[in-house]
Amino acid sequence: MILIANWYKDITLPQIAETLFLLGIFVLPFQIYTIIAQPDIHLSGQSSEFTNAAIYATDILIILSAILFFPGKKKPEIGNKLIFTLLLALCSLLLILNTVFPITWLIFRLATFALIYLLIINGITKQESLFKTLLAAGALQAIIAIMQFVGQGSIGLGFLGEPNLDASGIAKIDIGDEKIIRGYGTMAHPNILGGFLVIAIILGASIKKWIPITAICLAGLVFTFSRSAMVALLAVTILYALFNIRKILKSNRAAKGQPPINNCFALAKHHFKQKYLALVLIIALLAAGTAFKSHIFSLYEIEERLTQLNPTIDMITESPLGVGWQNFTNEIQNYTDEKLMPWEYQPIHNIYLLITSELGIVGTILFLFLIFHTFLESKPKLKYALLALIIIGLADHYLYTLYQGEILAITTLAAASHYK
Repeated sequence: MILIANWYKDITLPQIAETLFLLGIFVLPFQIYTIIAQPDIHLSGQSSEFTNAAIYATDILIILSAILFFPGKKKPEIGNKLIFTLLLALCSLLLILNTVFPITWLIFRLATFALIYLLIINGITKQESLFKTLLAAGALQAIIAIMQFVGQGSIGLGFLGEPNLDASGIAKIDIGDEKIIRGYGTMAHPNILGGFLVIAIILGASIKKWIPITAICLAGLVFTFSRSAMVALLAVTILYALFNIRKILKSNRAAKGQPPINNCFALAKHHFKQKYLALVLIIALLAAGTAFKSHIFSLYEIEERLTQLNPTIDMITESPLGVGWQNFTNEIQNYTDEKLMPWEYQPIHNIYLLITSELGIVGTILFLFLIFHTFLESKPKLKYALLALIIIGLADHYLYTLYQGEILAITTLAAASHYK
């Protein structure tokens, strides 16, 4: 009892705040939320998930963390002044162009984003703690995704936000007449899980003792079948190898007391214990089998998404100042003569075109300047994480439209701005 009493006495408010913050990041993949408002807009007889106003468990944990953390800060920091100013300008633009959400909820949502950014900037947690949390959350989601793929259905985690994988509209892979369910974890879509796992892998790869955890995330990525996430990870891996080849060769030589390794296979085997990652990747690819090959080389989804290109360009041309945040799905029918199906009411899968259509040219300039400046100011490891998100943004929209993607983006941005 005395030991327990002393343990409680040693706990400080900043430590509790850090625990709540990291817990908020850990539960981000779980879709634990309540919808507080839905606009009176029904597309093809149903409401749009992109215009629902909801409060998530992560929101509550972040707010509690801030309440406990900031009173102990004599002079809270805002980080890089230019980055903060650009973020403030973007938030102001969102408020000005809001035509969909209740203003009180929008202020709440933007305040949550701001708190995550400011908590990281003010050192709520150490870099390694944040990266380990992302890795642990990613590994858990990867395991769930693998179980979903193997069982071809939900695994009974609906209370944690797992989608009903027997419902219509679920992302599947067509192999002849057979439909294969992709791994969701408890995310809203396999692509979001793919993006989350890519960031976890990139940021956690340097934690050598956690390489097995990283390997689990890599295996889970395969079963999401997310091409944008896989391309992003492959691209940053190639760039890392190209820009760090001398460092890699030198570190291997020093570690082994041997001359430089010139064989590429041997280099991959020795550096950062990549043999584990390679083995897990090969096993995962073999397990995914025909489904992986069929999906990776399928052009159907790409062709389907390209049909939104012309309507989006027309929207931008007619409304260069933007149609309003998250208002794309409500407006898209006005720019096409074809009758859209319910599943076609979704944002264009390119955040740069989407931001231009919703926030106008001004919003796009602010956003691009923000990303460019943060990229230049960040340390190498976080540059690769940002670059992965930049690449994903070329082929998907969730980093800008869906809660889990938005929090992932703002967390990565804040980490890139703070950790040096």
